[in-house]
Amino acid sequence: MNPIRFFYTTILFFSFSILVAQAPSNNTYQTAIELTVQQGACSTQTQGDLTHATNSNGSDYSSACFDDSYGRVAYGDVWYKAIVPSSGKLDVGITNTFNSLPFLVVAYTESEGILTEIKCATTDGFRATALENTEVFLMVADRDEVEGYSRSTSTFTICAYDPDGTLDLPQTQKPLLSYYSNPVGNRLSVESPYQIQTLRVFDLMGKEVLHKTPQQQKLTIDTYALAPGAYLLQVETPEGEQTVKLIKK
Repeated sequence: MNPIRFFYTTILFFSFSILVAQAPSNNTYQTAIELTVQQGACSTQTQGDLTHATNSNGSDYSSACFDDSYGRVAYGDVWYKAIVPSSGKLDVGITNTFNSLPFLVVAYTESEGILTEIKCATTDGFRATALENTEVFLMVADRDEVEGYSRSTSTFTICAYDPDGTLDLPQTQKPLLSYYSNPVGNRLSVESPYQIQTLRVFDLMGKEVLHKTPQQQKLTIDTYALAPGAYLLQVETPEGEQTVKLIKK
């Protein structure tokens, strides 16, 4: 009698999870994120990310800047929009927070689904001039993975402001700071009746260029390294904050 042999078969089941990168929600101009137009300068910034952006779902919104600066390479883009203020000037500030290569920003107006380019730039900011209350669409683009360049992380900040607008400064019963001189030379003296907890200086696109935590009522700031131009000086005290506009000569 032959022995009965039992064979055991082990079946392994494998489970695979595939992560699909999601394109940003503002990957087309129809889903553009609206920017609040600030007055005089940018005090707040909107965070943006081009990491998984595509080419407007296959639509190619041409621009002379692509031919001049991008050499007709592939690109990914995201979209924003803003309303031109009564001055007819819409200034856009953008700061690249990761890569050293510049982004391309193109401004369009729209009519019956057709976009018309009014401005393009590869700089840190530019001015789009159009009629009051015109809606302007802003495409922020970055090169895709071509010619050895990987767009693995492409983050930025963007803002829109009216350069002719009046800064809406906080109203206080007692001034929180006094300062001199203005225009500013290589030194700026700041004084407050309260302890100055934080002092910041911003350029007009909202980029912080100086930050101090003096914890005292009087101090002198070295402004030698600041380039000539307009800035915002902001102090924070136990009684609140105050922002003033400075001119560096």
